[in-house]
Amino acid sequence: MDSTTKLTAILAGILAIMLILFAVISVSLNNKEREQQPIDQINEENTSLETQDPKESFFEVGNIKEIRLPKQEFAYVINEDSDDVSVINMNQRKVVGTIEVGEGPQEAYMYDKKIFVANTLGKSISIIDTITDTVIETIKVEFEPKDIIVVDNFIYATDEKNSVHTININSKIQGGITTHNQPSLMAFDEGNKLLYVSASLDGKVSVIDTKINGVIENIQVGKFPQGIAVQSTGEYVYVLNKEENTLSIISTEKKEEIKDFFIGVEPRKVIFNSGGNFAYVSVITSEVIMVGAKKEDIVFTFDMPAGTYGLALDAKEKNLVVTHPKTNRVSILNLENHKVTKEINVGNNPKDIIIIKK
Repeated sequence: MDSTTKLTAILAGILAIMLILFAVISVSLNNKEREQQPIDQINEENTSLETQDPKESFFEVGNIKEIRLPKQEFAYVINEDSDDVSVINMNQRKVVGTIEVGEGPQEAYMYDKKIFVANTLGKSISIIDTITDTVIETIKVEFEPKDIIVVDNFIYATDEKNSVHTININSKIQGGITTHNQPSLMAFDEGNKLLYVSASLDGKVSVIDTKINGVIENIQVGKFPQGIAVQSTGEYVYVLNKEENTLSIISTEKKEEIKDFFIGVEPRKVIFNSGGNFAYVSVITSEVIMVGAKKEDIVFTFDMPAGTYGLALDAKEKNLVVTHPKTNRVSILNLENHKVTKEINVGNNPKDIIIIKK
C-alpha cells in the first residue's frame, strides 16, 4: 500500500470516529433538554397519543394545564313523604347524597344550574344549587305550590285554587294569573313562550302567554286532566285525563283537541324524547306506555316492578328512569332491550325526577 492510500484510509477512519462522537453528543444533549422540559408539557405530549381529543382532556389557566374531568349524570328524585331529594349518580347507579327541603315536595324544575322544588305542605319553594347540592334559598309563599316552572327569572307555580302564581326571582314580588278550577301540572312551549296548564276540575287546559302573563285560550279536553307535555317540535301538547284513562292531543296551531284515545289506568305523567317522535306515559299500574307521535297511538307497553309516576330520560336517551311511589324505589329501564336493569332505594313516596350532567 503506497503512502497516499494509507493517508486516505487514516482520514476516513478519523472522519468515521468524529461522526460517531457527534451522534453520541447529540443524543446526550436531547435527553438533557427533555429532562429540563416542564412536566406539564411532557404529560401533554404523552396524553395526546392516548386521547382522541386532547382539547377535551386539558384546559389552560394562565400557563398551567389541568386535566378536565368528564361530566357525569345525576338524577334528583323528589321524595314527598320524607321531605328530601335523593341524588343518584347514574354512572355508579346508587344514591350518593340526600338534600333536605321543605314539607311535602312533589314537583321540581331545572333552571340556570338550579333545581326549584315546590314544597306543597310547607308553602315554600326550595332552590338547590346543583354545583354544591345544597339549598341556597327558600322562598316562603301564602299558598300550597303544586307544580313549578321557571321562565326568564319568573317562577310560575300552581296552587290548585284557580290561580297560577308568579314570583320574580330577583325582587321576590309575587303576582297571580286566574285560570280554570284546580290548576295542576304545567308544560312550557319554549318557542312560543306559552305555558299550558291542566285545570283538573273543569276538564280544560289554560294557555298562558308568559310575555303578558295572561290567559289567551282555554281548551276543552277530557275529565280531570293532570299530566301534560309539549312535544319537542312544538306541534302538539299531550294531556293525560286521569278519570277517563285517556290521552288528549292538542294542536298548538289550532289551539284545540284533535284526538283522544285510551292510554292506561289513571295516567299520571308524560314526557317526550328530544326528537319528539316518542312519548312515555306513567300509569298507576306496573307499566310505562310508549306512544308514537306519528302514529298517535300506543306502540309498546313496558312491564315495571310497581306503579309508576315520575319519568326522565338519560342524556343518550337509552335509559328511562322511573319513580315508584308505593315501593320507595327508582327503576332504570333499558329502552333497547325493554328490561329493568336496576332498582334503587330512595326516600319515601318519590314523585318527580330530574336528570342533569355536571
